[in-house]
Formats: sequence, structure tokens, C-alpha cells
Amino acid sequence: LDLPDLERKGKNTIRFMMVKKSETTPIGRGENRNETVTYVQNVIGIYNMGTWNGQNETKSFDLPNNPNANEIVILVNSDRFGAVSAVGKYSY
Repeated sequence: LDLPDLERKGKNTIRFMMVKKSETTPIGRGENRNETVTYVQNVIGIYNMGTWNGQNETKSFDLPNNPNANEIVILVNSDRFGAVSAVGKYSY
């Protein structure tokens, strides 16, 4: 993933999420029993990639082995939990 030069100097936090795009689950009880519900964009895990100073660069990381995930979403936040500066997505 190539991160754009956002001209945002200072400390930015990069995280990636392992995502399962879709999962259909049967409902076993209640008024909707015997029906199904489909959940989309299920976050399976969140991982910290460290910090970024806002300059154009390429980051590398090893993916955890998770056979349920089929997409990765990367978020760049200003500071630790500030505004989202950039988002990237990779499906596999």
C-alpha cells in the first residue's frame, strides 16, 4: 500500500483491520427464528503498524494467518485516535 503525501507532518498512527466481507448466520430463536441475517464488513482483528510522519513512503507488514478474512482495510489517524487522514483497502 502506497500512502499518499498528505502534507500532514507530525505523528500519524497506522492500523490495519482483517475483514470478512460477508457472513450469513441462521437465527435460532425469537420472532425471527428460522430466518437468516447477513453481516457485512465484519472486522476480525485490528493491528497496529506504528506511526507515520506524513511523507510519501511504502510500508510493509506480515499478515496474520486468518483464513476467514478476505479483505484488509488500512486507516491512518492523526495522532493516536484523531481524524482519519487516509484509508486503503485490499481484497483477496
